[in-house]
Amino acid sequence: MKPLGFVLRKSAHEAYTGLPLVAVGSLTAAALSLPLVTAPGALVGCVALAENLVAGREAGLRDMLRGFSRYGVRATLLALLAVGLGYLPVSGWLFWGQVRTVVAAAFFFTQLGLYVLFWLASTYALPILVRENCGVMTALARSARLFLMHPGYTLGVWLQLGALAVTAAFATVAVPTLLPMLAALVLVNATENLL
Repeated sequence: MKPLGFVLRKSAHEAYTGLPLVAVGSLTAAALSLPLVTAPGALVGCVALAENLVAGREAGLRDMLRGFSRYGVRATLLALLAVGLGYLPVSGWLFWGQVRTVVAAAFFFTQLGLYVLFWLASTYALPILVRENCGVMTALARSARLFLMHPGYTLGVWLQLGALAVTAAFATVAVPTLLPMLAALVLVNATENLL
C-alpha cells in the first residue's frame, strides 16, 4: 500500500492531464444533480468516469452517463440508507433537548458515533460498486472491511475530501466545475490503492 500523499499526487496529475474531461464531467454532474434526488447517481457517474481515467482506458462523457444510468439506482439506495440512518442522531438530539440528562446525552453521542462510523465504513462503497458491479450491501461490506483494515488511511481520505471541499468553496467557480470529479478521482485512487 502506498502512502496517501502518492494517491493525492496521482489524482492531481490525472485531473491536470484530463482537465477538459474533468471539468465537463463535473459540470454534467452538477446539471444532473439539479433535482436533488439524482445527486447520488451523478456522483456514481463521476466515479465511473474516474475509474476509466485511473485505469488509463479511453474515457469520455458517455462513461459518466453510462455509470449514471447503470449504477444510479444503487447509489440512490445507498444515499437513502445514509439519510434513514441519519434519523438516529437527530432523534437522540431531540430526546436530549427535551430530557437534558446525562443518560440522554450518552444516548445521543452513542448514536452520533455510530452514524459517523457508518460514513467511515462506507467510504469506498461507490468505487467498489462501480468496479465490481455488485449490490449495495456487498459494496458496503467490502468497504467496511477496507475501513477496518485501514482506519487511519480512511480518516486521511476524509480529511483530504474535506480539504478539497473547503478549497473549492473559497474558489466558488471550482465547486461545480471541478469538485465532483476531483473527489471521485481521490476516492477511486484511494480504493485502488487499498485493493
